[in-house]
Amino acid sequence: MNSTARRMIARFAVCAATIGVAVGLAPSASAATPAAPTSTTCYTVRQQQQWLSSIRLDADEQATMTLINDFRVRNGLPALRADSKLAMAAGWMSNDSALRGFSPKDHVDSLGRKVLPRIENCGYRNFTWVSEINYFKPGGTPRDAFTWWTEISRDGHRQAILDPRVAAFGISVAVKDGVKHFTVNMGSTVTPLKLRAPR
Repeated sequence: MNSTARRMIARFAVCAATIGVAVGLAPSASAATPAAPTSTTCYTVRQQQQWLSSIRLDADEQATMTLINDFRVRNGLPALRADSKLAMAAGWMSNDSALRGFSPKDHVDSLGRKVLPRIENCGYRNFTWVSEINYFKPGGTPRDAFTWWTEISRDGHRQAILDPRVAAFGISVAVKDGVKHFTVNMGSTVTPLKLRAPR
């Protein structure tokens, strides 16, 4: 798979369906133990493990991040911090949605996972709350997604963005056949950066 195809199919971004439901979850006993990691639990294809973490936000993803944080600040809430684990989960879901041709309203991926186990499979830990919003549209823009979430949807997207319990987010946009799939995962904990000791 060449680099252009990778960038088309997997992009870190926000996920929300044209007709979608925002999902928020606290960890529960039944969902506390994620499935054993395999090459498919957080990577759609085997090669993604090597390159997905190195992809930087593109213009759509950066614009979506700015729209969300500006909206929170205007409403008296702190801006969210980017989180690598939530970004990984959002990237997985946007990529999965692009390959399926739709962003699912119920937020269940092609492996049958709901939001909580998918985020845990991607390494997000020590949280008290997580949520996910998504959106898809041919030629969709960050403004299209943001307007749907904050002004049109009645399924909790606006409330998810303005939830005071969340402190971090990961955003992904995947593109296939001209359709853009936005996914945003939000959580209560910011994953600490692991700094390498100087040599």
